[in-house]
Amino acid sequence: MTPDDSSPKCNNPGHKVTKAQIKQALRKSGGIISQAAQKLGIARESLWERIQNHSDLKKVQEEAREAVTDMAESVIVKAIADGDIDTARWFLARIGKHRGYTERQEITGPDGGPLRIIVERTITDETQSNTRQLPSESE
Repeated sequence: MTPDDSSPKCNNPGHKVTKAQIKQALRKSGGIISQAAQKLGIARESLWERIQNHSDLKKVQEEAREAVTDMAESVIVKAIADGDIDTARWFLARIGKHRGYTERQEITGPDGGPLRIIVERTITDETQSNTRQLPSESE
């Protein structure tokens, strides 16, 4: 038995699960590991471990999740096309941020780093005479 053919722990002893079966289950479950594992009759942890150890399985899982994301986006687009104002607002608050459609603005420094604020103050004779001096700790 080669490492590629090793089977995860099964709920049914002696039950072997092939990579082809795993790929099919991942596609049918939208990349949701617990659902795929249940369809295969194996433990979720075992399937997760096998996916982590095989880049081709990981790729299939990621592609399946992307397909579900595409479907969800299609539902949103259809709802907006049907005139659903709440969905349109929700969409604009997330996707239309660059156009100013947001409930909150985030301001950052260069490359998303901290914002540096410099405060300049000009003291004139008038502002100086209106400024009272605080007593020192020794007074």
